Amino acid sequence: EQFKMTKQAGFQGIELNLMSKLSSEELEEIKSLSVEFCLPVISLMSGLHWQYHLTSNNLDNRMRAREIVKELVISAKELGADTILVVPGMVDENVTYLEAYDNALQSLMELKPFIEEMKIHVGIENVWNKFLTTAFEMRDFIDKIDCKYVGAYFDVGNVMVNGYPEYWIEILADRIKKVHI
Repeated sequence: EQFKMTKQAGFQGIELNLMSKLSSEELEEIKSLSVEFCLPVISLMSGLHWQYHLTSNNLDNRMRAREIVKELVISAKELGADTILVVPGMVDENVTYLEAYDNALQSLMELKPFIEEMKIHVGIENVWNKFLTTAFEMRDFIDKIDCKYVGAYFDVGNVMVNGYPEYWIEILADRIKKVHI
C-alpha cells in the first residue's frame, strides 16, 4: 500500500521506515514492489532510533542504536538506496548536551569504517530533539566525523523551529546528503 500511495501521489522514489531487520524474503518483496511501481528506494530510516539512541548514556541502548544503523546500511545496499536517515538521539533530563554529543560522536566514529566500506551515506536529520540545534553545531559535528559518507539529512520544516532553511543550507553546503520537505 505504501508503494501504491506513493506512486499515486506522483513521487519518483520512496523512503521506507523500517521497524525491524528485513529478511531476505522481505528484501526481495520490496525490490519487486520497487520495480512494479517504478519507484526506486532512495533512502531508509527507522523509527527505532527514537527508542535506541546513539546519544544514550546506557551502553546497551547505544549498542542497539549502532546495530540499527548497520542493519539500515545493509538493507539500503541491498535495495539500491544510497542513503539512510539517522536521528542520533536527544538531549533530555537524563542525557546532558555534552554527554549526547560525545556519545553520538563516539558511536559514529566507531561506525565509520563500516560506513566507508559499504559506501552508503548516513544522513543525520535535524529534528526537535534539543541536539545539534544550530547549523554550525551540525556542520562541526559532521566535520569531526571526517567521513565523506556522513552528512546531513536536512529537514526544511524541522529547522523552522529555530532557524531559516536557507541559512542552514548555506552553512551545511555539500554536507547535505538528502532533503526532507
